[in-house]
Amino acid sequence: QVSAAQLYYRIGRFDEALEFLLKANQLRPDDYPTLVRLGDANFEAEHFEPAEKWYTAALTKKPDDADVRTDLGLTFFLREPPDIDRAVKEYRAALEQQPKHEKALQNLTVALIKQGDAKEAQAMLTQLEAVNPSNEALPKLRSDLEGISSAPAKKSK
Repeated sequence: QVSAAQLYYRIGRFDEALEFLLKANQLRPDDYPTLVRLGDANFEAEHFEPAEKWYTAALTKKPDDADVRTDLGLTFFLREPPDIDRAVKEYRAALEQQPKHEKALQNLTVALIKQGDAKEAQAMLTQLEAVNPSNEALPKLRSDLEGISSAPAKKSK
């Protein structure tokens, strides 16, 4: 089941991959890689709520998996409407497990910029630059951060 699912996944036919992964999950409900693959296939198919469910199930088995935790955060960031606060929480949890996790640092920086938190976004950007000075997202992140840093401060009511 898993091998067939992987073939469909590789060619971008995520719904077909999901069918095989669901069968594999029925046969071995506690298989960690299958839980993650179910999250990944749903994520790639842009089914973010089901992806959240499978990533959460995987994290009950391995709560310290920073990759899965970061992907869980992305399910909140990319859904409509986005839940930026929850995404930030998951990215921070991933960084507690693995402080130099490049993808979590990058995604947290993006989320903080989206929230308008220039100071914290700058701190995360600095960490990301230290982890990988060649990260392809750095120029855009710097530009986006500059955009919120130079924006007039919001007046509180």
